[in-house]
Amino acid sequence: MEQIGYFKRLHGLKGALVLKLIDKMYFLGDVNDPLFIDQSGTQVPYFIESIGGAHPEWIIKLSQLQLADAEKLVAAKVYANPEHFELEQSFSSEYQYLIGFQFIDELSHKFGIVTDIEDMNHQTILYVEMEQKEVLIPIQEDWIVAIDKDKKQITYKCPEGLLDIYLQTD
Repeated sequence: MEQIGYFKRLHGLKGALVLKLIDKMYFLGDVNDPLFIDQSGTQVPYFIESIGGAHPEWIIKLSQLQLADAEKLVAAKVYANPEHFELEQSFSSEYQYLIGFQFIDELSHKFGIVTDIEDMNHQTILYVEMEQKEVLIPIQEDWIVAIDKDKKQITYKCPEGLLDIYLQTD
């Protein structure tokens, strides 16, 4: 099995998940082909009930998976048989490994989970789930205080006011 992506977030209220592909791939299999979800280091097979969306993100409903169980799979790595996929174009970021890391802002002491990383117009962006909101944080080398791979944490020094843009309550 090869990793094809990870679950970025929930979609809707029926337990569907957004599968973010690491590479731009086309699915050649069918719903009888299982996806393997990393759960505590073990690849657990799940069958697809329905699939939709557009590349590189799919909306996947897994068979017999309810909302409460689906919530636990957000940020989980997804594996599949590589024979069931056709690769179109590779996306790679040197920071891809940070997905699933705890994000800690040194100044505000706010924290969240890195859910995605994307390269946009010569800028790499961290997507961080913080206070039930999605926060976009540009990666700037001089803003990184520390990356602890063992603890799966990134400590950052966000400019004053950056997080407030996303976290202000109306």
